[in-house]
Amino acid sequence: MSQGRRSRVGVALAATTFVLVGCADDAPRAEVELDTTPSPSATPTQAATSDEPVDGELRRGSAAAASTPQEQAVAEAWFSFYTEMVRMYAGPDLDRGRWSEVATDQAFDSPLRYAEEQAAQGHRHTGGLVVAPTKVDVKGDEALVTGCVRTTLTEVDSAGKPVETVEPWRTSSDVLVYRGGQWRVSSFKIYTSGRCEL
Repeated sequence: MSQGRRSRVGVALAATTFVLVGCADDAPRAEVELDTTPSPSATPTQAATSDEPVDGELRRGSAAAASTPQEQAVAEAWFSFYTEMVRMYAGPDLDRGRWSEVATDQAFDSPLRYAEEQAAQGHRHTGGLVVAPTKVDVKGDEALVTGCVRTTLTEVDSAGKPVETVEPWRTSSDVLVYRGGQWRVSSFKIYTSGRCEL
């Protein structure tokens, strides 16, 4: 699996002096200086304000399927899994201990093996993800999270050249298990889809 993101805009404003002239020729002139100093630019937060991913980050969409405390705990574990996946794919270091805190079974092995293979080739990922759980179903020590994924994560070679084409919209279907006092993703599947609800 792979995916990616980016964009920034800068604007400079200068202070301008306007001279206002009255209707009559002998009317007094009033000079007014307008303060057009730009406001401080907004800094990105973890909550997504759009569906455009930010490079190197996972952002949370606004869709909220989790309503009970148990569902919310599952959703948090799900977010942690995808956050760590973005970090791991960006390389170059693989933190297996950190990965084992959010993933187990197939969800641990498959992405780790993929990250190891790309690192061995000198590849990494650019871009990021916006994700939102659209359904959280908890049954005992197992949960199923269906999610919407907007991705720009893209595998690139050592020169930064993309080695794949990325479809931006995905739907995920992920199983989480409760073991050792915490939720971890046990298996995950990501499907190419049309635009979904973030």
